[in-house]
Amino acid sequence: MILEEEFSKAKDAFRKAIRISPNLINAWIGVAQVAMKELNFIEANGIYKKVLAYVPKSQQIIANLGRSYYQIKGVFPVRHIEIV
Repeated sequence: MILEEEFSKAKDAFRKAIRISPNLINAWIGVAQVAMKELNFIEANGIYKKVLAYVPKSQQIIANLGRSYYQIKGVFPVRHIEIV
């Protein structure tokens, strides 16, 4: 469904799987991937952080978390503040 860009259907299916089995990591990853496709980087970031607590050595999750931070920075640029 993600490949066909049916994001709403995909997200609903992943969320249904999570309701049935809240610890289903792949369903959480699916929700995060859909959020990234929908440009909802903050939502994806939060999900990736939660998933990382369960699989702390997952290179895929670490990379996707980094990608979400990068996208957030692009959408919400950091402003440099002069501290006096």
